[in-house]
Amino acid sequence: MNAAMEGTTLRDVVSKTLTDYERPLGTPSKSVMVGNYNGQLSEEVAMTIANYSPRMVSAHWQPIAEFTRACVSEVFVTDSTQYAREYMKSTARFVLWATQTASLDLDREEIFHPSAIDRYLELGRRINTAKFQMHLAAMLRKMSAAFTGTGRADFRPVESLRHPTVPYLPSEFAGLASWVDGQAQPGRRRNTSAVIGFCLGAGLRMKELSEARVEDVQDGPDGLAISVGGSFARAVPVHALWERHARSALAHAEPGEYIVKPTAVRGGHPIDVLQYSRVPGREVPTVVRLRSTWIVRALDLLPARAVQHYAGLGPVGAAEQFLQHTNGIDVDASLSFLRGSGDRW
Repeated sequence: MNAAMEGTTLRDVVSKTLTDYERPLGTPSKSVMVGNYNGQLSEEVAMTIANYSPRMVSAHWQPIAEFTRACVSEVFVTDSTQYAREYMKSTARFVLWATQTASLDLDREEIFHPSAIDRYLELGRRINTAKFQMHLAAMLRKMSAAFTGTGRADFRPVESLRHPTVPYLPSEFAGLASWVDGQAQPGRRRNTSAVIGFCLGAGLRMKELSEARVEDVQDGPDGLAISVGGSFARAVPVHALWERHARSALAHAEPGEYIVKPTAVRGGHPIDVLQYSRVPGREVPTVVRLRSTWIVRALDLLPARAVQHYAGLGPVGAAEQFLQHTNGIDVDASLSFLRGSGDRW
């Protein structure tokens, strides 16, 4: 051991590593530094944070590992190693979402901004228990207060959407298109174009879109169509009104690639690729409403059996016993309506 290291504890080494990492990140000077590097962390907790590795692929974890450790070390103040692991697990997932899905820079003020946390918590309500959701919200808001100086009043009240399937009105279509066109970053533009082009233009679920690859899209004389696999296998034409967005999503994609980047299904739930809007007072479109808009239009134009097929719907309750005896689907007429040649929308 060299003389410089004599008397140095593991906590000193961990603290120095994290402190050295903090400066290159350009941590804003107005961030609140609570001093956990200078003695508040026990050696066991410091080791837990330093050695933690989440269940995610290395290519995703490595770019955010030290950033995540540094952030947790600054706000974590108890001696519970179990709680430290929980903190690291939740923070790692949030930072991964923020950098890969929301396309945010690896910057504390940007990632822990209330608008980013609100968006992430909104997604979590669909898959998390209420108890865990409250725990997650308290954790992230504590980190936001430390790094951006925000208080509880800066966060949006948690509200459940009573009617998440209410379709968009034609008067709202221009806003949806401009929202996509206003995305400056290529990754955001590609993902949002894909969502509008294939969820609003072809009625796909987010999970179906997240699993689709470039070769699943066919470009024929009548326009684009996308093949969907799985339990509801089908080929659906893209409506002409939204075809330019679908083509935009495919413009820089190579064969074999997923249409949406990043695309993965974690724990049975697809990553939400919609980027939160930074424009105050502007709501981000939701895939459920986009797909609902497509389904409602299809129901106005086509027999229920055709809609059931092209929307990938399961049995429709009491009507199912009658639908099985109806005439077969008129494929040509259905494709014509779904492409938009039979109406403006």
